[in-house]
Amino acid sequence: MLTVYLLRQGVPQPILPPVAANPAPYTVLYTQGGHIWAAEQNGQRHELIIHLDTLGGQVNRIDLAPDGRMLAITAGGGTEQGWLLSAPGIAAQPLLPPPSALAPGPLTFLDTVWPGPHSVTVLVQTTDGKSVRPLIGSYTHIDTAVTLHGHWSRPHGNGRAISLSPNGQQVLEALAYSGKGSFAGQTVIRLQHLDRRQESIALRYLGSHFPEAARWSPDGGTVAIWSPDIGLAIQKSSGRPVELVQDGGTPLAFSALSADLAYVSGKPGAWMIHVLELHGEKDQAFSAPAGAPQWLGWTPDARALLYVGSGKIGSDVWQIEPGSGQAVRILTGITGQVLGIGRTGTSVKP
Repeated sequence: MLTVYLLRQGVPQPILPPVAANPAPYTVLYTQGGHIWAAEQNGQRHELIIHLDTLGGQVNRIDLAPDGRMLAITAGGGTEQGWLLSAPGIAAQPLLPPPSALAPGPLTFLDTVWPGPHSVTVLVQTTDGKSVRPLIGSYTHIDTAVTLHGHWSRPHGNGRAISLSPNGQQVLEALAYSGKGSFAGQTVIRLQHLDRRQESIALRYLGSHFPEAARWSPDGGTVAIWSPDIGLAIQKSSGRPVELVQDGGTPLAFSALSADLAYVSGKPGAWMIHVLELHGEKDQAFSAPAGAPQWLGWTPDARALLYVGSGKIGSDVWQIEPGSGQAVRILTGITGQVLGIGRTGTSVKP
């Protein structure tokens, strides 16, 4: 008995990663041509937010609130002036500077945090020609008015102030100690509480370079510190080390839920994006989209990453699914700077 078998040539089917839910609608804020713009993620709509030349002087720093509702802008040459913008078409409101008795010299804004929906805390630096003084001031924004609440205060520490905790109650400061003999110098990163003289050591490392970037998780429990001496150090605020990445660095971003940290590592032509799960301390990595890394951030619902890389003309913005690394380009040809991401429908965005 003859048995005939029919062989069918099969086509291998790709194994696709699980498809994550699309992020909720968001807009990308960026500067271009002396203006701030907001663009929808499909690239179909670009809305003018403010003309930067209306603030006078050179714009040095722009900080977007985590919920995308307000912008803090600092501008000026020898000394800086702070502004708060709460909605398109509404004039930016000035942030009153500290009294001259506390800030006798030029003023520089170092950091801006948002402890509440209507409150802004700033870390500034002033010099009288002999010493540098860090100062902290808090503002309240109601409708179109900005008022200073509380008093200007000076941190208790004696190091260089770098950044503020998300609730505005701690200062991350750096102190350098020179070496003696055959002993190398070291840098100490300290977290200094404002309401009392309590402090904790977050990090020590050999070298004299102060951190060039320091970021806090939204809950204040984790800090990511980049220094050319050691690379990227990810630490718990208690001082317990989480991870040290020698070729890691900026840009980096914590998710709004304080659950994940995204950062880059590698070198030109071989950039990688990492997503570190902070609770389980599991790190996964995938190749970055085209272009050298310029900015990295999470969508407000933390379902997707946005990566800004250099393009043929200006910069390109990519949306990345963090579980698989799948990327799609959503904006091209931005010649300015990406500022952040906000929810569609909030007051700063259309």
